[in-house]
Amino acid sequence: MKRIYKVLSNRMIWLAVFTLINIGIIASFFAKFQSYIGYYYLVNFIFSLMFTGIIVRSDTDPNFKISWLIFVWIFPLMGAFFYLFSNNNIFVKKLRKDFVYADQYQRSNIYNKGNAIDELDPRARSIASYVDDVAVASVYPQSGSKYYRVGDLLFEDMLEDLKNAKKNIFIEFFIIDTGYMLDQILEVLIQKVKEGVDVRVMYDDIGSMTKVPKDFDKTLESYGIKVHVFNRLKLIVLPHNNNRSHRKMAIIDGEIAYTGGLNIADEYINKKVRFGHWKDTGVRIVGEAVWSFLVIYLSFWNMFEDQPTMVDEKYYYLPKPSVKNQGHIQPYESSPISDSQSGKGAYMQLITRATDYFYIMTPYLIPPFDMLEALKNAARSGVDVRIMTPKIPDKKLIFLATRSYYEELLESGVRIFEYTPGFIHAKTCVSDDRFACVGSINLDYRSLYLHFENAVMFYDCDVVLDAKNDFIETQKECDEIFIPQARKSKAANKFMITLLRIFAPLL
Repeated sequence: MKRIYKVLSNRMIWLAVFTLINIGIIASFFAKFQSYIGYYYLVNFIFSLMFTGIIVRSDTDPNFKISWLIFVWIFPLMGAFFYLFSNNNIFVKKLRKDFVYADQYQRSNIYNKGNAIDELDPRARSIASYVDDVAVASVYPQSGSKYYRVGDLLFEDMLEDLKNAKKNIFIEFFIIDTGYMLDQILEVLIQKVKEGVDVRVMYDDIGSMTKVPKDFDKTLESYGIKVHVFNRLKLIVLPHNNNRSHRKMAIIDGEIAYTGGLNIADEYINKKVRFGHWKDTGVRIVGEAVWSFLVIYLSFWNMFEDQPTMVDEKYYYLPKPSVKNQGHIQPYESSPISDSQSGKGAYMQLITRATDYFYIMTPYLIPPFDMLEALKNAARSGVDVRIMTPKIPDKKLIFLATRSYYEELLESGVRIFEYTPGFIHAKTCVSDDRFACVGSINLDYRSLYLHFENAVMFYDCDVVLDAKNDFIETQKECDEIFIPQARKSKAANKFMITLLRIFAPLL
């Protein structure tokens, strides 16, 4: 009985049923009006022609356009619907309108602590200026940082910092799942509410839909925790439902911030084995750079509130310990509502400006055309380009799509490594012993174009060398992929890989 109730209360199942009913209605409609088949094909042709113009004129990646053109011409009506559903178009006006205030809030508060871009040398200043321009992202000195090579270690420190919170705890994750990790965090949060700490939690509806009960937000509220669920999914599927919050952060007393690839689920700290050993990375930030985390978090939070929370230094900052200047730190966010893809752009800055090496860990490798060319051209120019991906995938089709890019990258001189103990979920890159980026942004179209994301750029910080050393040490646990292997794998799955490459931007 319990299992039946669980099935019946699963919103994903009801959404699937609702979608199948709609498909059945459409199929019945076309079956009933077979005599009008000529008009049907005429309508299809008009739709295909109309959306060809829309797609060609769009400001997006060429591969993205080709994929959609093929889809729209094969399945005109369905293709048109999914194009509208999957892109930042006129039908996303509602979401854009909601974020006008969030953007204004961020712009009016982010520079309150100053901007240290001018302290950087010309090369670093050029990268930081780009990120600041497209993402409204201040650069901070007087901030400390710590790099974590696995989620297990990050969780230990984060839990301890949560226990020591005195004023406020702000948490946002794409996925919240039941289990040991959530139990440990929830126990602390409930205790902190009793102590008078302002505790707030945000999570994404789709990311957590199959992980926690439908009324999980009500459960948290019953403990005194303030909660917002981002972009709730409705049975009537709308285009903006495709824009998810993939961000991951925890902010404590305005003094400490955590971010990286981790969600709140047991596999991220290897308490549950799903795809072998789960390799994730993250960072702990202290000092002035935490201000940007506060502003980024509250700009989202205030979209749900009639009375917005202001970033008041007296309220959100406790007396600060002196932090030795460990380079410069630049937290930033990436938004599908923005006209510039700051997540993609920041990666491109590091790739194209690398002179010695560029290393990156990523769970998915489905790069846009210009990023693919940038990686290949960097390797051709003598830069040591290395990419680390999982050996054990969490999504088999995405893994096939990832491997479909191996051959051309290898032919250009890029080195590719697959992590043999299991799954890499880290989104960490490092270059030239000077720059690093750690955050939530994957190398796929969803992260780069459709999702809300966050990350941190590091300039001449200890994190840079720690991230490099982690890559070198992890490489020892990897199988290096060579051209014959890539070709053999490609030949064995030639038909499927061909399809996946055509539609890779849509995955």
